Amino acid sequence: MRLRLLLPLAVVALGACAAVDIKRPLSGEQLANVHRVAVVSLLGDTFNGISIDAPPIREQNFTASVAQWGEDAFVESQVASLLQETRRFDVAVLSRAKLSSAQLRADHAQRVWDLAQAQGFDTVVSIWPTLSQNFPFYKAGYGYFEQTLLGVTHRCLYAAYTVEIYQVSTQRRLAWEWGGAEPCRQDSAQALTYRGSFDPYTDVENCRCSWAWNRVSPRPWPTR
Repeated sequence: MRLRLLLPLAVVALGACAAVDIKRPLSGEQLANVHRVAVVSLLGDTFNGISIDAPPIREQNFTASVAQWGEDAFVESQVASLLQETRRFDVAVLSRAKLSSAQLRADHAQRVWDLAQAQGFDTVVSIWPTLSQNFPFYKAGYGYFEQTLLGVTHRCLYAAYTVEIYQVSTQRRLAWEWGGAEPCRQDSAQALTYRGSFDPYTDVENCRCSWAWNRVSPRPWPTR
């Protein structure tokens, strides 16, 4: 179980994100106020297993902790590295003081703003487990998804999240964007089958899992 799930990370260019709920880049004035950027992943350690069979609709699911994969640390390092390549900002991973992602998300992420302010950041780039209403059978975060319709089965590993940019002083969201057009690419994990729990998957199957997801990542950030 040591193999990590490779999430389809976005190239988070601050000047090419969707501001508030309007698809447009950050303004020049907003960018001028960005100097020290903290990166924090709030995805957490929960792996979701989902199987949908229709018609009629029958759903099975399980959850499992994959803390050993270190997904948040992996995501943070990747996003920080991508932002550092712009050479426009001072970028670092937010020191979370041993707080879990669930603890950081609580109370409207108040601990994130407190930590960012204490560490001298003016802007936070955060990765949130988020689900669009267009994909009701998924769960926010990441995991395995299987759907059978009229006897035809499609399987994939998925990630449902947003990248969001906040101003620390006001806790105002300046920009956000989905992690991709949809949570997964169909048939990216056809070698796997739904097992009802995480435990039955063998090390070989976890290798296939990691390999299959690597085939579909990273996806580029939508830019203009």
